Amino acid sequence: MEQESIIHVNTDPTAIMPTVNARCAHDVASLPSRTDVAIIGGGVAGLISAIALARQGLQVVVAEKKSYPRDKVCGACLNANALDTLAKLNLLHLLDELQAPTLTQVQIQCGSRTVRLPLPHGRAITRREFDLALANEARRCGVTIAENTTASLEELRPDQNLRCVKIQGSQQVHHMEAAIVLVAAGLSGVREGSQPWPAQVTPRSKIGIGLSLTCQTHNIAPNTIHLCVRENGYLGLVQAEQGVLNLAAAVDSDLLKQSKSFGIWVHETLAKYQLHIDYPFEEAEWRGTPTLTRKVLRPYGQRWLAIGDSAGYVEPFTGEGMAWAMAGGNLAAHVVSSHLKHWSTKHEEEWGTIYRKMIRHRQLSCRTLSWLLQNSFRSRLAIEAAAWFPGIGSWLIHGINQQAQPATIDVAPSKA
Repeated sequence: MEQESIIHVNTDPTAIMPTVNARCAHDVASLPSRTDVAIIGGGVAGLISAIALARQGLQVVVAEKKSYPRDKVCGACLNANALDTLAKLNLLHLLDELQAPTLTQVQIQCGSRTVRLPLPHGRAITRREFDLALANEARRCGVTIAENTTASLEELRPDQNLRCVKIQGSQQVHHMEAAIVLVAAGLSGVREGSQPWPAQVTPRSKIGIGLSLTCQTHNIAPNTIHLCVRENGYLGLVQAEQGVLNLAAAVDSDLLKQSKSFGIWVHETLAKYQLHIDYPFEEAEWRGTPTLTRKVLRPYGQRWLAIGDSAGYVEPFTGEGMAWAMAGGNLAAHVVSSHLKHWSTKHEEEWGTIYRKMIRHRQLSCRTLSWLLQNSFRSRLAIEAAAWFPGIGSWLIHGINQQAQPATIDVAPSKA
């Protein structure tokens, strides 16, 4: 997810390959004055879109606010839906090259109960390594990536057929015109002129806090997503590539206002469920996010489409957030490449309909799980029910891992 801060708390993958040279632009003055597609945000949604569009022969510029590699708050899990998108783009080899381990089960612990549920498919990979690999692939396809930059949408005059994007580096500002802009800027989105991002934050939504670390002394089982539930949040743990441990918590914001540090809460949570990691969590630099669950009523505007977390997000950290981002990024690339030459407001409205169709049935499972995890009583009741009736847990896992159904989506190319 995007918009993080350091928290100190005591299509056809082989289609039309471009011939332009890949570039990593650190000087915004070297960026082109005009491009086919500008992408604001270089996370998984933005990079998947960039790769798919560049393979269609389009000129693509990505503005990323940090430099690769960089850590991000994330559950570090790719579920079956995410792997399906990578397979469509012939990118599964990246996970093999990074030695991303498979995930075979999720273990949920709440109170005195432990429930283990099988996973149909899954891989564990930190965003530090995964995003870097995607960025390198994008550059290989000819995408220009401007790192350490911020970007915003300029006002669109009625007579304009191109969208102007303001890209700001450390010392320079560049104005670039694009036929289409994809907003993949994370939870907080971007400003459109003087207007804030149109996102509605769900009441009582949690904040995300995460850390990736290397530790030789621990008892975190491999190939397993650990989910530890407490009264004020939950902690997810997984072994990723090269034995790196990834921790991602979703907690009530009031937890950070308590006198004890967040690191102590992590130690207490691990001890409560007989888990051990020999690491000084109280001294760690945890990364944090804004409030997580939010809804964007209209994920599009004049010559821009929202993808990834900028189009909305639902807890929890189950891997589905990355799956939505990747599937949405690939689908947006298909919509843009199909309609770019004859773009109209009809296609922007079409994107809103397409996106809602794609995620509506899959978000139901995540919203259900998020609701159950909001308080300890519901969590314990759900764990008891899953222990007695395994089909309930299997329904949730199936819903979270269910693949998108592209056959229901009409994105036929526009006619001249």
